[in-house]
Amino acid sequence: MYDDSLYTLLLNPPSSEQLYRLCWLCVSQELHAPSLATLQACLLLQQRLPTNMYLSDTAFAWSLMSTSLAVAQTIGLHRDAGSWTSIPPWEKRLRCRLWWGLYAMEKWVALARGMPSHLGDDDYDVSMLKQEDMHDTLSDSPDTQSHIYHLSTLSTILSDIQRSFYSVKAIGKTSNNLQYSLDLARPMRVRLKDWRDNLPSNLRPASNVVSGKDLDGNGSLYLSYIVTHVALLRALLRPLDRWPAIIKVNEEEPDATYEGAKAVVKGALLCVKEFVEFVEKLTGAQWNGFWHSWSRPNFAIAGSFMVHLLQIVSLSNQTEGESRPEFLKYSFDQEHTELQDWIRRWRWATRISANGAAGAKGLTNLGFIKVEILMGNGT
Repeated sequence: MYDDSLYTLLLNPPSSEQLYRLCWLCVSQELHAPSLATLQACLLLQQRLPTNMYLSDTAFAWSLMSTSLAVAQTIGLHRDAGSWTSIPPWEKRLRCRLWWGLYAMEKWVALARGMPSHLGDDDYDVSMLKQEDMHDTLSDSPDTQSHIYHLSTLSTILSDIQRSFYSVKAIGKTSNNLQYSLDLARPMRVRLKDWRDNLPSNLRPASNVVSGKDLDGNGSLYLSYIVTHVALLRALLRPLDRWPAIIKVNEEEPDATYEGAKAVVKGALLCVKEFVEFVEKLTGAQWNGFWHSWSRPNFAIAGSFMVHLLQIVSLSNQTEGESRPEFLKYSFDQEHTELQDWIRRWRWATRISANGAAGAKGLTNLGFIKVEILMGNGT
């Protein structure tokens, strides 16, 4: 991406559209007898920059992801090759890395597209990545190797959240039952906290000190953590979409219901705070570094989450309490004021970043436009 040998092409670069079509044509011809290289090409094609900075990707992104998974299963990548004697050790390590790269990408593209994952936990037996699996890679950077491992473990948490809260049947069970959702989410919140606590300091964006000519590609990893937390909290907010009407359903224990709702709102507000501060602290070396292909929809997911939370805690959603004065005490006035300030700070940070690499890559444009439209500021 920053190869000096490509500098001569800067003034007259080749058409990215034509290159992409050529690559896809070559890949599609190999689908009849795919190989490891075929899957590698499919995953690389997923990293394409958006053709429109202000619109979501087309449905082809999800179709290509499904094709990639089919290729992986065709060549037996979903089976643990650790005990196989017919292939050399380097290929075993490559198969493991490719599987977990595919696994992570499939889960994140499914979240970005709002689609059910094609990959269930019972459909593979590949062991989790180990340090020795990172040998023979193009990058010998410890940061890169650690990045891949922590992304894989984070993606398993996301998978459990998707299965527990975002399948068709799970939505029916959790969308109207706050207590059930809280009980279901408790172990996942513990796993997320453990993941964050065990994240090496060199992968934390706030602690990275980057020299003048180095780039930092770990911002996308921490953004993925934040959005995993957002996905969980977004599911917990579903029962509160009817607030304060759910108080009437639980009139026998209104205080307990309110305390549960208050805990969810405060947790969501802390997540918003972490996201906004993350965006504010990103440096040029991080914006110009590598970002996962799903980072763009991740910024949009986090932005729309703030608006969803604002709708729940806003005074306009509490007007139903006026007919029952005793319900007026079950409000989120303080959280509403604090959230407005965080959204104001996020909008400013996003506008500033759009003038640099974040805008050129389309990382924040989609999320900013969505938030402006949802808040009634779009034209």
